[in-house]
Amino acid sequence: MAIALKCLEHVASMAGGCVALAFGPLDPGLVISGVAGAAAIVGVAAEKLASRGPEAEKELAKIRTAVFDRFKDDIIFNRLPPADLNAADEALERALPDCIVDMSKFRLADAAVSEAGFAKHAAALIVDALGKSEAIFAVPKTGGNDTCRVFARAVIEAALTAAVSRKEYFAEFQPFLLNAMAQGVGRVEAKVDREAEAARLRHEELLTLIRGVGGNTPEKALIEAARKFGEVKPDASNADLAAHLEYFAGEYRKLREQMAALAAKDNRLRGAQQAAEEALAQGDLDAARRYLTEAVSIRAERAKEARAQWEQTVRDEADSLAALAQADLMALDWQAADGHWSEAAESLAVIDGEAAKSLVWDAAEALRQFGERFGRSGAMRAAIARWRTLLAKTAPDEAELVGSLQNNLGNALSSQGMRSGGADGVRLLAEAVDAFRAALRIYTETEMPACWAMTQNNLGNALSSQGMRSGGAGGVRLLAEAVETYRAALRVYTEDKMPTDWATTQNNLGAALSSQGMRGGGADGVRLLAEAVEAYRAALRVRTETEMPADWAMTQNNLGAALFSQGMRSGGADGVRLLAEAVEACRAALRIYTETEMPAQWAMTQNNLGAALGSQGMRRDGADGVRLLAEAVDAYRAALRVYTETEMPADWAATQYNLGTALFSQGKRSGGAEAQQLYKQAEEAVLNALRIWTAEHFPQDHQDATELLQTIRDAMTA
Repeated sequence: MAIALKCLEHVASMAGGCVALAFGPLDPGLVISGVAGAAAIVGVAAEKLASRGPEAEKELAKIRTAVFDRFKDDIIFNRLPPADLNAADEALERALPDCIVDMSKFRLADAAVSEAGFAKHAAALIVDALGKSEAIFAVPKTGGNDTCRVFARAVIEAALTAAVSRKEYFAEFQPFLLNAMAQGVGRVEAKVDREAEAARLRHEELLTLIRGVGGNTPEKALIEAARKFGEVKPDASNADLAAHLEYFAGEYRKLREQMAALAAKDNRLRGAQQAAEEALAQGDLDAARRYLTEAVSIRAERAKEARAQWEQTVRDEADSLAALAQADLMALDWQAADGHWSEAAESLAVIDGEAAKSLVWDAAEALRQFGERFGRSGAMRAAIARWRTLLAKTAPDEAELVGSLQNNLGNALSSQGMRSGGADGVRLLAEAVDAFRAALRIYTETEMPACWAMTQNNLGNALSSQGMRSGGAGGVRLLAEAVETYRAALRVYTEDKMPTDWATTQNNLGAALSSQGMRGGGADGVRLLAEAVEAYRAALRVRTETEMPADWAMTQNNLGAALFSQGMRSGGADGVRLLAEAVEACRAALRIYTETEMPAQWAMTQNNLGAALGSQGMRRDGADGVRLLAEAVDAYRAALRVYTETEMPADWAATQYNLGTALFSQGKRSGGAEAQQLYKQAEEAVLNALRIWTAEHFPQDHQDATELLQTIRDAMTA
């Protein structure tokens, strides 16, 4: 073994002495009581055993051997670094002879209640005594090295265990040890006197330093500051201490001034702060800290209450602003509503980010619905901006929320794109398609079938609108994709399980099929239009006037448009019947759609009604034909009260084109100056349409309008 165990001589003597005191002929309690409050150098006293002859030395040798053998085989100590163990061994050898044990605390009588527990309890008491005189044996701070303490306790416990097995032998020496201890008391008293004199000199030196500090800092506070400074920097010089005391005095003065300036609005807080001020005045910094801690706790409670009250005030303000925004919207002032919602969200974001996001969400949806209902592009743009803001503030890993936001953004972009002309409309619809496809990367048919079907339906709407804007093969392809997405959604939406969503998708499917039918010729066109009518009539099984009036009106309008297209393809009695059914469907929708309540939907239906009436008028001769054409013109002009070039340019252009067609038909029924006047009005309407229907963005519509314009001009010069 690499460890020498130099401490064994002292440890063995200590063990013998402790056993003699604990198990000798005199009552151990009396022994300890007799020396209570005294101090003895137990290690030195115990060494008297070694001077009692060969027999005593023989017994002490047995203790040393027992300790060495146990230590040699201890697995724990064999794992410790030899350097640490050697240091512990040397420290114990050095410290044990001078270990001063306060016998009033060294309760050998209690430890000797049982032989089995004596060694463990007595060893703990001795190591604690060692720790008071030698820091190396003290209980270490968290994470510190306790090798020396563990080593000392193990070695001393092993020695005591060996000594207890021979307690009869050592008990004989109790009287001699008591005599040696008495001699030790005198040595300790001398040591105490020396230390007291040194302490007195240090105190006088400290007082000299304190008196050199300026100001009115209490002496008690400076003495305590010096003590703590010495604990932190034991090797500091007097100059260092003096500098620290000067610093402390300045800070103490600032603290008292700061305390005096603190406001206290209730008795409890005022009491704690006054107690802290008084403690500072008396130089009791620790007491001041306790009272200040209490004051801080009180202020924290008050702050918490105040914050809760402030947060509630902010929430109340946000709720009021949101209510005001809703009132603004009811008054058709969407700009004011948008501003108040923004103000509410900004205020709420300071205390509750999630609640602010929820408010922005509600505002975006309300603005979108308002924009669709009243044809206000500005409201739609505000809704789109809000959806984009929410997306930017949402983490990518919040997949379901991102999917919902992408879907909502797509709806707003699609709705705005349908109402916009030129490059803006094309861009918005393309962005809508991108948003829906992004949502579909999150929503899957197997994992989230309802959300997937909803987004498929919305994607179909955007593709359908793109297809209606595009001419040639591109438009046909987009409409086919729209039909495909609607049919995919209907795999999830069924009439028996999800009737409302099923009816909505059937309505949208009808619109795409109708657009396909109008593009197609011959039997395919007729078939597609028939499928569109079938889809609308299926939707009307769920959408009824009493239960779902707005949705019922929408489908009636769309049915009217499909019947109109069918009527245009049919001749004779079938054509007349289909056009009459188209007019009937549009007039039914207008029972729900009113100019004041649902202006955008009302204008759309007026436009479709005008188309059906115009076709009826062109099929009839005489007064009936003239009357029907006049009613068609009135319907178109009514629609243009809502459809404006700035707010809803695409719808405005389509209605201008239809108006031009009806006016031209009226002109052909008239003669002379009246005909020329009608032709001139028709030319003006078609030219208006061409301002939006450019060859680049509306190629098919541009071609149709250009051909009609040429026909009108030919008639004007004929």
